[in-house]
Amino acid sequence: MDRLRSVVYEATFEAARERIEADTRRFDDAFLALHWIFERRPDLGTRTDANSDVWFIKIESKPGLKPAFVYYTFTDSTTYLLFIELVSHGNGD
Repeated sequence: MDRLRSVVYEATFEAARERIEADTRRFDDAFLALHWIFERRPDLGTRTDANSDVWFIKIESKPGLKPAFVYYTFTDSTTYLLFIELVSHGNGD
């Protein structure tokens, strides 16, 4: 198996997460499953633009986690989580 990427939570991601999720532990537990993608296959997401290095993935509602978009970029060794925003009506619903 190839080496797993490190996952880095950028300050902008952490600040946005704190604004939308009061229960950080429940969020972390629910969000843990996404690490598989961020560590192994970040290319499963969607580019924000054909010429952009920023990708996003929609996460569905789970206990402790509201539906949201996670924005990130990645290299061969690291995935950088940039921002998270809740899905609003008409924005991916």
